[in-house]
Amino acid sequence: VADFSGLSNMIDAVGGVSVCIPTATRDAYTGVNFKQGMQHLNGRLATQYARMRHDTASDGSDIMRTTRQQYLIKQLLHQALSKNLFTQTSELYQLAKASLGALNISEGLANPTTLVGLALSMRKLDSSHIYARTTPVIPDPYDPNRVVWSDEANNIWDLMRENKPLSLNHKTNGTNKKNANNSSKNTNNQDNEDTDDDNNINENDKLNKTTDPKKMGRVDPKTGLIKNSQGQLIDPNTGGIVNPENGTIHNPQTGQYVGFADKYANNVLCAVPRKK
Repeated sequence: VADFSGLSNMIDAVGGVSVCIPTATRDAYTGVNFKQGMQHLNGRLATQYARMRHDTASDGSDIMRTTRQQYLIKQLLHQALSKNLFTQTSELYQLAKASLGALNISEGLANPTTLVGLALSMRKLDSSHIYARTTPVIPDPYDPNRVVWSDEANNIWDLMRENKPLSLNHKTNGTNKKNANNSSKNTNNQDNEDTDDDNNINENDKLNKTTDPKKMGRVDPKTGLIKNSQGQLIDPNTGGIVNPENGTIHNPQTGQYVGFADKYANNVLCAVPRKK
């Protein structure tokens, strides 16, 4: 569990963190302003960026802020790796000390020396292979201002129990197996299905075709995304639709936030022009 005050200290310990601000925004509550583009923020500003609820560039929902916070953590780790902090023992020790003030962790890990050893084991980690996933939600039927887990969330829990990556490949394969099993069990009942059920099956087939990573097309190495035949940007990990203006990823069925396309944001929305 992370504490924002401690997270601020962690960010300062690595010399700040660079984040992409897709659209210039101002938070009316804190008065903080962020210009559009790649911004290098200190700990205080970075945590304000992660927590702001009243900004002019988003809906301020908790789910949206979750995706922004995931992006910040990933950028922080990328910053540490790019500076080779995981091989510089003295600076790494300072980061470990700052981490203890930011995290509530198991007693066996709660000392700088142990954390340094853990970090050293991650020195060859490729930050582009780190994947974050927001639990699928839908509006609460009893309170439109709240959300509840959707049925799709069960797939997430199943993958975690089986210690599998939360990627669309695994989720799709698992879903297909369940569908296949259900199909074989219900063969004798298929002739009794009415027209509405047939239409639902057809819609599900269309959805599976659009979210199957093997059928969506080629991943652009610059953005990490796929452009479908309708010109939409698709995140291959979730099957979500990416907003080209701000990089947020949305569930194609519910429209809820499921993540942030960090590679697209860093390399396209906040790309630094090449010097001539």
